[in-house]
Formats: sequence, structure tokens, C-alpha cells
Amino acid sequence: MMQENLNTLMIAGGKARCTPAWKRKADEQDQCFKIYFLVTGSAELRAANTGIILRSGRIYIIDGHRLESMSCPAFMDVYWLHFEPESLYFAQVLSALPVVTEIRIEDPASMAKRWQEAIGVFEKPHADINAPQVTVPFSLECMVQSLVLDIVNLATKQYPPIANRKILNAMHRFRDVLNYMDTHFKDNTALQDLAKRVGMAPEYFHRQFSAIFDTTPHDYMLTRRISMAQHLLQKTNISIKEIAAQCGYDNPFYFSRIFTRRLKVTPSQYRRHSVRM
Repeated sequence: MMQENLNTLMIAGGKARCTPAWKRKADEQDQCFKIYFLVTGSAELRAANTGIILRSGRIYIIDGHRLESMSCPAFMDVYWLHFEPESLYFAQVLSALPVVTEIRIEDPASMAKRWQEAIGVFEKPHADINAPQVTVPFSLECMVQSLVLDIVNLATKQYPPIANRKILNAMHRFRDVLNYMDTHFKDNTALQDLAKRVGMAPEYFHRQFSAIFDTTPHDYMLTRRISMAQHLLQKTNISIKEIAAQCGYDNPFYFSRIFTRRLKVTPSQYRRHSVRM
């Protein structure tokens, strides 16, 4: 069995107290995966016109791509984390979970200690400025990744993703091209060159890839580029021109247009506005 890429890009996180003022509709800043660990209080999320109550002492994995709105009737003290998986396999497994996956834990106090240490990866985890620090001790990065994987592990045991076997079987067939796309997503690789890696005609490869992974090859690599840009905008102070270059765009204006089309905010606006919980 091949070893999958289970790395994640951290976008934002911390610990917050939410009040009724937290009530809002989901927007472009929610287009990521989230983990909430409620210490006290409660909240309600809505997806597919259904309300889901969040309760204290439990952890939730939330697919923000499918979220509609959120509200807090009284208050909620919560550790929170926004992230994106690096690999298509990891993203598909998370997407196959319920929109809001509730995870019951045996020892909330021990879990709170882990979270208290993990949010140290962010600049000011109790304030609005909550992007990842530019330099973080390697041990802390490992600890945060470990926490995320432990939580996902609990979720997949309680709710085995329906796409798991389908995606895993496909991964063997598409292994070479997926590895290539994960390491060359900044290149403008032609569809026929990707198809050659799995011995398929370009049109057939496009149909098969889209049907199995629910995204086109081009959109998958674009998503990787945008995720990398989000990470650099939050974690670094380098210019947008340099970020565009690092993400594979020679023209920073074209990069800004693509970024804005995908997230509905410009790169500069994304950098100025802290990512909300």
C-alpha cells in the first residue's frame, strides 16, 4: 500500500469566546476545513438547510466549503483551527465525512492541554491576528500536524468515509500522475502530458479523473496554487508579486485576477483581513 501525503497547510487558529455577535452567513473565508474543540457553551451551524448543534466537551471537523451559516445563542469558548489538506486523497476523505462531524473524546482536560500548546503556532491566538508565525519550532509544527491527524483518525473511525475505498483504489491507478501534480502544480503542464503518465488518451483521462475525484485536473492544480497563496499571504510579509511567482504566475495581475475570482477578495484584502473563526 502506498504512503499518502497527509500534510496540511495551516491557515489560522486560536482560542476565542463567541457571543451572539458571531452570527453570520458563510463566505469566502470559510472555504477551508475547520476543527473546533468546544470547552464551554454551544453554537449552531447550518448546512443543507439543517441546523447542527455544537456542544461543549466535543470536537468537530467542519467542511467549510459546504457551510451555510453559523450562530451562537449565548456564548462559546472554543479552540479552533482552519486548514487545507495538501493532497487530493486527504481532501477527498475529509469531503466524504458529514459536513459537521462530531467526535466524542474521553478526556477533554488532556485534549485542552494539547490545544493550548498547539495554538502557539499562531501569532496572537487570542486576538484577531491569528495567522501562523513566520518561524515556528519544528517540534511545534510536528505537534500541530499530529493533533490534526489524531482528530481525523478519530473521525474516520466513527464515520468511515464512503469515498475511502473508491479513492484509495483510484490512487493506485493514478499514483504517478497525482504525485507529479502534487509536486508540479505550479507548472502549466498540458493535459496530454498528464494523461501520458497513466497511459490514457487526454479526453478519457480528463473524464476519469473528474468522475473519481470530483474535480478536473486543472482545477485541482489551481486549488493547490490558491491554497499555497493563502498560506504565504497569511504567514509571510513578502510582496504579492513574489507570492505570484512562487505560486507559478509570471504575471502578478493575472494571479490577482485568478485569486479574486476564486475567493471573492483580492490578495491584498485577504492579507489585511484576519481569517475569522
